[in-house]
Amino acid sequence: MVGAWQTNIVDTHLASDVFGALALAALFFSSLFIERRTILLIQSAGSTAFGLHFFLLGSGTAALTCGISVLQLAAAALITHRGRLFAFYAALLAVLAWTVAATWQGLPSVLAATGALFACAARLQRSTAPMVRLSLCGAPLWIAHNVLVGSIFGLALDAVSVAGNSFVCLRLCWREKRR
Repeated sequence: MVGAWQTNIVDTHLASDVFGALALAALFFSSLFIERRTILLIQSAGSTAFGLHFFLLGSGTAALTCGISVLQLAAAALITHRGRLFAFYAALLAVLAWTVAATWQGLPSVLAATGALFACAARLQRSTAPMVRLSLCGAPLWIAHNVLVGSIFGLALDAVSVAGNSFVCLRLCWREKRR
């Protein structure tokens, strides 16, 4: 019985690592693009993988927050009417509040929810520059969360996110200076 339990733990950690690696790859590749819609769609795949990573680690708030992020990313990429997009996001903020209450884990829940709010604001932006700036503002919250829950892939993802978004900001600045 103990051997089967240990195998299950190893399989869970391996699966968590695989999903963490997929999330990291998706975020890395999203930083190579300038077009907002492409970035959002690739990040949606990464958020799905990251949600599964957190679920397998037992971090319910972060896992469900990633699920909400997938819905926001898809909506930001696909819904063109601003009023509908805001209404959809407002509904998802209510779901986020319920999610945090239902999966309360103290400070990690606060950090994940606040980081998710910055991501929500970023996804509502019409252009890339404010989107990546708001993402950079939320990064310290996710870094603190990932330290608290012990997510190595989360920390690696945060490092790639900060580096990628900083790179996009620099590319956009260079583009503006050329004009």
